[in-house]
Amino acid sequence: MRHTRRLFLPSSLAFLLLHLASPAPARAWGPEGHEIVTRLAYARLSGSARDALDSLLGIGPQATAQQRARKLSDAANWADSLRADPGTQKWKTWHHTYNWHFVDIPISRTPLRYDAAEDCEERADGYCLIRALDEQRAVLRDAGAPLDKRRNALRFILHLLGDLHQPLHGANDNDRGGNGKLVCFFGFCWSQFGDKNLHSTWDGLIIRRVAADTDAHVARLGQRLDAMSAGEVRDAQEGTPVAWAEDSNRAARASAYRLPAAFVWKTNPLKKNPVSRKYYVIDENNDYYEKSVPVVDEQLVKGALRMQSYLDEALAGLDF
Repeated sequence: MRHTRRLFLPSSLAFLLLHLASPAPARAWGPEGHEIVTRLAYARLSGSARDALDSLLGIGPQATAQQRARKLSDAANWADSLRADPGTQKWKTWHHTYNWHFVDIPISRTPLRYDAAEDCEERADGYCLIRALDEQRAVLRDAGAPLDKRRNALRFILHLLGDLHQPLHGANDNDRGGNGKLVCFFGFCWSQFGDKNLHSTWDGLIIRRVAADTDAHVARLGQRLDAMSAGEVRDAQEGTPVAWAEDSNRAARASAYRLPAAFVWKTNPLKKNPVSRKYYVIDENNDYYEKSVPVVDEQLVKGALRMQSYLDEALAGLDF
């Protein structure tokens, strides 16, 4: 999750409570997005890959669908929990993984391409998602590595493959992947956790407005996956993580960063030193949300299919 990092809610109070319950800003799909991608991918894994994953994550053969979903969600969102409490010992221990969650490919770069030297430079808080994914795959497949490290590697892989398909985890407009562009999303401009921004809009606000619970998303998008032809699945799964990052950047340029012209100047009263700032307005008076929903769905579907193919290969021949 770079940012921190549902059926239409007719009640504005319910929608407000949903936002207030959201985690504090950081830089990823929110927990719903990660769970959706992982559950959809899991349902399509080869038998051997699923057995290996179940063994490593402790999913027993008698697990109910609800228990399995909870285990997958916990595993897919574990990497974000490492950064949840800045200043704690856990945060200090894992701070080197902060930059693993995204790859900042500038949307101004022409032609669009991933540049490892520029986009994956090593810093105190880590290097980029592309390198992290490669390294965690190597740990997962290392029979000599401790089991807990291999389990954590799988957790990172589940999370990073999800993040890779959130468009603003693969793009930057000198705004930290949209974190620097403030947004009022259907009237909600901030909560006690901070301002709403473009990144948080794509992390979870759009997903939560589309469907009230994750099961509804999984069922709806599962039907879409079931209807795809073998050729369509192969086309979606083609490429490498680098190509997938560039694909997400393309979606950011074509959709996420196409903000509406409408904006307002507001002062967040919850800030310690409040000042008036510019907020882009996303609501029923423009079509930004309606145009974004199909893109979010497409990225979730691509993420699930690519995760499935990646895991089938990464877990091949492994026995835990």
